[in-house]
Amino acid sequence: MKFLNAVLDYWKQMFDYRSKQGRLSFFVGFTVNALLVGVAYYAISYILGFMGGYYDADEGSIDVMIMAITWVMIIAYTVAYISSLNRRLRDAGFNPWWTLGDFVPLVQIAVFIFTFFPTKKGS
Repeated sequence: MKFLNAVLDYWKQMFDYRSKQGRLSFFVGFTVNALLVGVAYYAISYILGFMGGYYDADEGSIDVMIMAITWVMIIAYTVAYISSLNRRLRDAGFNPWWTLGDFVPLVQIAVFIFTFFPTKKGS
């Protein structure tokens, strides 16, 4: 039940940048949702490709639909990830502005390491 709540909280708190998030919740939500987005991509690709072949649709239009749906999923997942990373860094006692470091290749390693720090007690 704890894992299911972590997955659901990942999306429920998509626009919450002020609260905190524990390690388990962050890593379970991140991992499971990344896998779900990947599976959804392949399922959509298969279904649209199958239907396109069945209805003799133009191959280019199927590719465009798959890419459009994929980009919508990726953008939604990225917004949820940024919010979750912000809450995790706040919980570990780091400045939430480190979230921006996740877009800089070498700084990204430090931000990743910061997510493993335990919850900071106190303020």
